[in-house]
Amino acid sequence: MIVFFIVATVVTVFTFIKSFSLIPVLGLLSCFYLMAQESYTNWARFVIWLVVGLVIYASYGYRNSVIAKERRTAAAEDK
Repeated sequence: MIVFFIVATVVTVFTFIKSFSLIPVLGLLSCFYLMAQESYTNWARFVIWLVVGLVIYASYGYRNSVIAKERRTAAAEDK
């Protein structure tokens, strides 16, 4: 909980120094507070699903990116 208060204080100070809107900061702080209240099992599930999602996202992007298509086209032209 100490880490939450430190992050909340730092974000609030930077908001006032940089003259940012306070509404997104309040949303961010409320999400941080809710996340801080979760148990370890919920965090473990979250991390597992996050890794699964990132693997799917990265593998799809690797195969279907514009750069990959350009490389395939260039390799086909070289042959």
